[in-house]
Amino acid sequence: MSDLVLYRKWRSRSFDELVGQPQITETLRNAVKTGKIGHAYLFCGPRGTGKTSAAKILAKALNCEKGMTPDPCGECAACIGIPNGSILDVIEIDAASNRGIDEIRDLREKIKFPPTVCRYKVYIIDEVHMLTPEAFNALLKTLEEPPPSTVFILCTTEPHKLLSTVASRCQRFDFKRISQSVIEKRLAEIGKAENLEIDSGVLTMIARSSDGSLRDALSLLDQLHSFCGQTIQKQKAELLLGQTSEEVLSRFILLLESKDLKTLLIFLNETYSNGMDLSQLIRDLMFQLRQILIFKISPEVLDLLPEEKEKMRSLSFSSEELYRYLKTLSDLRNELRTAPYPGIAIELAFIRMLRVQWEPSMEGLKKRIEMAEGKLERFLGSSPSIPSAPAPGAGTLHKTSAAGSDLSLDYIRSSWTDIVENLSASRSSLYPSLQQTLPSKLEGSVLVLSAPNSILKSRIDQKKEEVSRFLNQTLNVSLQIEVEVQPIDPDQLIREAEKIFEGAVLKEGDG
Repeated sequence: MSDLVLYRKWRSRSFDELVGQPQITETLRNAVKTGKIGHAYLFCGPRGTGKTSAAKILAKALNCEKGMTPDPCGECAACIGIPNGSILDVIEIDAASNRGIDEIRDLREKIKFPPTVCRYKVYIIDEVHMLTPEAFNALLKTLEEPPPSTVFILCTTEPHKLLSTVASRCQRFDFKRISQSVIEKRLAEIGKAENLEIDSGVLTMIARSSDGSLRDALSLLDQLHSFCGQTIQKQKAELLLGQTSEEVLSRFILLLESKDLKTLLIFLNETYSNGMDLSQLIRDLMFQLRQILIFKISPEVLDLLPEEKEKMRSLSFSSEELYRYLKTLSDLRNELRTAPYPGIAIELAFIRMLRVQWEPSMEGLKKRIEMAEGKLERFLGSSPSIPSAPAPGAGTLHKTSAAGSDLSLDYIRSSWTDIVENLSASRSSLYPSLQQTLPSKLEGSVLVLSAPNSILKSRIDQKKEEVSRFLNQTLNVSLQIEVEVQPIDPDQLIREAEKIFEGAVLKEGDG
């Protein structure tokens, strides 16, 4: 057994060893236990998820010499012979190389004979979707009404290619991709049994590369064993698997988060100079960004370790940013197939990601408008034409100062700076907005605030209830808030706009 490759040596031999498919194993165990055996089964799902192994385990469960049992002994002639193909009553057919009508006619002739040494005659047809339409039609009647004590098990990775008349005659079991954590756990068990010393993080890399296939994961582990010997080092694993190191990926993620384009381009050129495969870097970066995006939208979809969840939770990306980054990198992968200078294409992609305002597109135009609005809002907030509240005459404001007497506009205006400063102490989001306002009218229980622009007015209008609640607590009276836009000197606005946009107003007759 020592000369066998790992995926053959460690093929599942019982339902207990069939990892990652708990619903399927439980259903098959119950079927054997109760004797409710179907005449035809369809096992479908991605490669390396246990379809053929499950078929052979079911064949052993039906034919164990100690009786039909969901836990075959593994010691009798049937249990030993079925996995290695020496039992004549369990026939494994590769439909990829035996796909014609002649092979199916031969099967129909031989199926008439009862089993010779076993309880059931079992036909395992692998990659059944490869059969020709004529072969499928020849199989239909036999599949629907096989002879007694005959069971068909059809295995395929592409069930959509089967004729519906074939699929409807079978009990269908859908094998799922095996989760990363389950693959890691199984690899750790096998590594320990094989006396392998594996660096931390290597099994995660293998599980991620296998894409849910335990067989692929075992093949990669076997390859690393041949390359590294009994001690599998992370650096060598990264080299052989062609994956980008976690340190490099983490650095790129942090640079994207901070939008530090200058440092990112420097680091990109350093990694390229060190011989890194930039195409692999883009693939790995897309995988990481996809994980972060899915975690933000629906974290239960991902199978992550606690430390990975905590790391993703600490990142400040917005979902819109992540979507745009993934779209840009996806377009880049298509572009790299024909790009004469891949390095330049990758640099331009990162520039598009972090400098969207440079893009000659609607998204770039939107970003430029937002930036211009931000500059204008900052100007309006600091415009010298906006009157400021007069300095308070009585130091610290107390709630009781207005109690017991009629509240006047003059009192509120004289105390306005202290009132707003109370918000600053509590770090309220209202502080920067109210700081730019001034009480202008007091009509009964309605206090009117003057705002320098419509943007600020809209912002305060959205939080009027919160402002009213704060003022009622501070002044110990009941007030309602209204906001009006304070007129601004248009000439001053034009002069400041010229400074912001570094331009000049063209007048009639100017060249």
